[in-house]
Amino acid sequence: MELNIVPKGSKFLVQDSAGRLAYTIKKKGFGYKYVIYDASNYALYTMSGDFTEKHPIYMVTHDSNADPVLWIKCKSRFLEPSMIIINADSEYLLKSEDKINFILWKGKEQVGSMTVNKMPNGDVQYSFTVSDKEFDDAWPFIALCVDSSIIAYKK
Repeated sequence: MELNIVPKGSKFLVQDSAGRLAYTIKKKGFGYKYVIYDASNYALYTMSGDFTEKHPIYMVTHDSNADPVLWIKCKSRFLEPSMIIINADSEYLLKSEDKINFILWKGKEQVGSMTVNKMPNGDVQYSFTVSDKEFDDAWPFIALCVDSSIIAYKK
């Protein structure tokens, strides 16, 4: 699955490789809370962030259920920036050496990648690829976590 995550004001548009709208991510209320909607505007997941620790932790839930389905934990912001992604069955590592090109690992197997692209207006766009076998509708949130945890500290 190939996706492009593009900022548009206070929301992010998630487009597939053909440029079609697949998801929309919108900010919800105050604080760090986002909701991801499918192309028919159905709320799929909610993500909230906890910035009280040294490294942020993000929790993703189904909109109707408070039990986490995905945890995204910032492991390092500066030297070899990385994030750990944990769901019910697996643990993944998203890691970079330059804060531009990220590799997604599941154990020792590369299952995806993400590239940070700076746009002419100064915004940052993300190109995200993950194997179809590993993909979940909540995965576009990873770009927002990288944006607030790692890229924000690069500026």
